Amino acid sequence: MNKLSISLFVILLIVCLTGYYYWTTTPEYSLKQIATAIEQHDVDTFEKHVDIENFVESAIDQFMLEQLSSVTDAKSSGWESLGAAFGAGLIEMMKPKLVSYAKKSIIHYVETGNIDDDINVKEDEITIATLTSSIGLADKNNLNFKITKNGKVAILKIPYHNDEIQTDMVIQITMRDKGGYWRIIEIKNLQDMLAQIESTKEQQLLAANQPIKDKIEKTITVLQLQKTSVGKKSWEEKVRISMAIRNDHLRNIVEVSGEIVIKDKSGEVIKSLPVTVETPIKIGTAEILNWEIDINQFKSDDVKLYKLSNNEVDIDFTASRIKLDNGNEIKLFSDWNEMKSYQL
Repeated sequence: MNKLSISLFVILLIVCLTGYYYWTTTPEYSLKQIATAIEQHDVDTFEKHVDIENFVESAIDQFMLEQLSSVTDAKSSGWESLGAAFGAGLIEMMKPKLVSYAKKSIIHYVETGNIDDDINVKEDEITIATLTSSIGLADKNNLNFKITKNGKVAILKIPYHNDEIQTDMVIQITMRDKGGYWRIIEIKNLQDMLAQIESTKEQQLLAANQPIKDKIEKTITVLQLQKTSVGKKSWEEKVRISMAIRNDHLRNIVEVSGEIVIKDKSGEVIKSLPVTVETPIKIGTAEILNWEIDINQFKSDDVKLYKLSNNEVDIDFTASRIKLDNGNEIKLFSDWNEMKSYQL
């Protein structure tokens, strides 16, 4: 071998070694190391490339933020917001324990290859199974991915199809350069994914309920809704709600359930009243129904409701269930899970 051949060989060897070294410092190589660690049940290597504690803490924080945002929107009452804040405080207090359980679940999976099998966790504890199933990522294999690097941070994007809600989604995972290797830090967009899932479920529920709602509207007609404030002394104060409802069906109605919502003229909800009417309503006839609401002087909404006249409020009744004399029912789905169970 002449000097030129030796030189070329050395250059080629250096290029190959340099290329291999570069490959071992890429996010892609770290992902391969994570996959190998899971296959070989190598917890140490897995923890080197995955910051489990931060990963889980971030997930719990995003879960909590999404739950808070879902109940503290413009439609929520003060009591609902207070309850949400109280619940968030409890979660914050329990967070170290929740993180511990979730970390235990992930390590158990790496060690055994089983998701939450034979592991002593309670039903309400966060585990790897609850984390993956919450975003429809359970039982997903051979997923494609794309990595975008920006300095010492890389974003791993994994597109997948959420079979539960039949929607395409993308999970984004943050990786950080630790000097010679990369480490998974968190799910970057978990809160947005949870909001997307919730929004999709709401839209699907509305679509499924629309034809049922149309049928209900053809079955009954609300002829009149009004409020009257009664009682001369503060401890006697009540609000009486009167509703006249007509049966437009070809069969007698034996029961109607729904909700009366009272708003001020600005559209703010003052009172929501779930009601069930068990007074029979014959074909083509109308019945006048009355409910009384006791006024609590310590609740501002109750005081406001009592003081406003009938002309200063808007009252609506939405029927959710009608039972006919032959036993048949016309009923809205109460939630997405009920809708999905019926469709299955």
